[in-house]
Amino acid sequence: MNEPQNESASEKQLEHLEAPLGETHRSEHQPSLAKVKLRKEVTHSLRSCDGEPFLLVHDPIRSQFYRLGVIDWRLASLFDGERTLRQVVAEADSVIGKDKAPPADVSRLAGWLVQTGLAEIVEGSLTGKPQTVAPGQSWAKPLQQTAKLGAWNPLFLKFSLPNPQPILQAIYPLTSWMFSSSFFLIWLSVCVFGCYSVFTQWTRFHSSLFDVFSSGQWLQLLVVWLVLKVLHELGHAVCCMRYGGRVTRWGLMFIMFSPIAWVDVTAAWSFRSKWQRAAVSAAGMYIEFFLAAIAAIVWANTTNPVVATVARNVVISASFTTLLFNLNFLMRFDGYFILTDLLDIQNLYESGQRYLQYFKRRHLFGMRATPMKFTGWKLHFIRLYAFGAMIWRLVFYVGIVIVAAHLFHGAGLVLAVFSGLLWFGVPFVRMCLMFATGGSDADPVSRVRFATVSLASCLLFGGAMCLPWPGSTRAHGYVEYSPLHDLRVDRPGFVRKVHVSPGDVVAKDQVLLTMENPELVRELADLELQLRIQNVQRRVTHNDDDLASYSAAGNKVESLEEQRDQLASQIESLTVRAPIAGTVIANELDSLVGKFMTSGSDLLSVGSTGTKEVRLSIPQKEIETFRGSINAPVQLSIKGHRLRDRSATFSRVTPRATRRVLHPALAATSGGPLAVQPSADGEEGDSQVLVEASFEGIVAVPESLSDELHAGEICSISLGRGHRRVYEKLWRYGCEFFDRKSQT
Repeated sequence: MNEPQNESASEKQLEHLEAPLGETHRSEHQPSLAKVKLRKEVTHSLRSCDGEPFLLVHDPIRSQFYRLGVIDWRLASLFDGERTLRQVVAEADSVIGKDKAPPADVSRLAGWLVQTGLAEIVEGSLTGKPQTVAPGQSWAKPLQQTAKLGAWNPLFLKFSLPNPQPILQAIYPLTSWMFSSSFFLIWLSVCVFGCYSVFTQWTRFHSSLFDVFSSGQWLQLLVVWLVLKVLHELGHAVCCMRYGGRVTRWGLMFIMFSPIAWVDVTAAWSFRSKWQRAAVSAAGMYIEFFLAAIAAIVWANTTNPVVATVARNVVISASFTTLLFNLNFLMRFDGYFILTDLLDIQNLYESGQRYLQYFKRRHLFGMRATPMKFTGWKLHFIRLYAFGAMIWRLVFYVGIVIVAAHLFHGAGLVLAVFSGLLWFGVPFVRMCLMFATGGSDADPVSRVRFATVSLASCLLFGGAMCLPWPGSTRAHGYVEYSPLHDLRVDRPGFVRKVHVSPGDVVAKDQVLLTMENPELVRELADLELQLRIQNVQRRVTHNDDDLASYSAAGNKVESLEEQRDQLASQIESLTVRAPIAGTVIANELDSLVGKFMTSGSDLLSVGSTGTKEVRLSIPQKEIETFRGSINAPVQLSIKGHRLRDRSATFSRVTPRATRRVLHPALAATSGGPLAVQPSADGEEGDSQVLVEASFEGIVAVPESLSDELHAGEICSISLGRGHRRVYEKLWRYGCEFFDRKSQT
């Protein structure tokens, strides 16, 4: 949505013009003889803002609105095409008061009126020769061309489409009811129910977010985004028409080659009610939130995977991204216009830019600068807004340049460099030129101040880069018993009886379950029989004094006894006992009764009740930080659990990385924090694996804390602040970015 260019000439003083009207033509023209005439189509109305009157000037041909102070309008009313600038200056004192309109202000106001197209120069008034100066002609042509070059950017392209009135007139009767008070109640109910539908299934919704930006979703996301933005802009247009405004322009804007619709609803600035203007600004988000709520209800109640995916994409595009961009008042989107209306601070962005210009001239270059007319809380708010918008714009542009570097490989990098030169290079060159020229004799640049401020800024920046990184290094894991004994089947057999239940506390050597293997019992009986036979034969050979046979029979008996003892040990192992005193950990033990268990099958686990540990899944990019923190204290956090003592000790880390999920609850598909994907051909022996390989780490938990923890709880470990400097963290991010870039 476009903002009206309602800048006050007295406030702005037309800083973009290099000189007053006609100064650049002094050698061949007589600017003081120029005659300027307000266009007859221009209308105006008296308004007030925060108790201060102003004139809202409307150009119906261009559908633009401008804001002029009362004194500026009185002065502008003298431009009737009959008076020359010299005559206007002479009459200014009697019209608006003495010393309120110096000649320079008159020429600047005349130049601004002509440049905006509100006025035109009478033919031949400059030289006495017939000539036609088109409305909007600037006397600072080189600077204007430079401004146009700076405004053009291949990453931000804007195009107008034919007259939207026929289409809007057709859809207006079908959609205007959506902005009635009765429908607002329906809208509110649907939005509340949509939020409820998502929050009651938040685990499922959260786990589905990880494939939103997969390559298979790009085309669908683009289509959803484009349709939503078209409906968003139509919402602005219909709401503006409902309050009596007229929409005459619309089109497409390409940001990073992504199409976004736009409509010109500057007619809303003619509304006297600020609530109506705020409603027009919020209309697009109003439509998108309603569509997001409907999509959330569909997503929560459908079983069709395709419908669920599309509905989820609508929810994300129409809610989260809308809140991030459209409601962000640091950029001139919907939230900005709503804020300026509610606070009665028109041209907030321009006021912030003027304050930055004032700050630069006054505090950086030591030049004279006109302070802002605002006072009190508005002045403080504009100052904060100016620097906040500057920082946000810098971060946003840097992000755009980084994203552009990913586009089309080399071509994207060229676009990123070109855009960076336009956004950052041009202002830097202007500052250097101002420093080199030294300003004017009447208002010189203080090079000493500039050098001092620049050096101090560099030192502060360098000091900030050497500060400890404010964020902590974290890894996610789960609580486990230490030690934990996993009991498996030594010899196959049938489970005949289970003596314990999950969660039971057992003593060492207590019987947990009993198994049977009839074949082993038969083998043992056969061995016992063979052993008795061999003992009889041994006695017979002893009575016959057959020493050789007696010795052979003795060896046979010893072999059979050894086999018997082994079989007896195997049969004894079918009675599973607790290796330590602890807690039984298992699922559905009763279901094992009567089941045949093969060798190596898992039965249950017994964990020590005295101590516990945390098993971490450490991201590969953080492994060096964790390896350097062995035996160092860490902070333990468990969601929804307030611990009396959060201190623990990081003890060791495995030497090899793995993509195996340490615990099912850590996977995003189960509501955990780790991104997973289906395994390829049973990779790692699991159905799903981590997207990025990780190392397993162990954190020793003190006994005083073990009693508060429960095995299986998901937790996170923080190494705390100060492990890295700011420049180290940024350098690592940069290296990772270029490594990924070189691999694509």
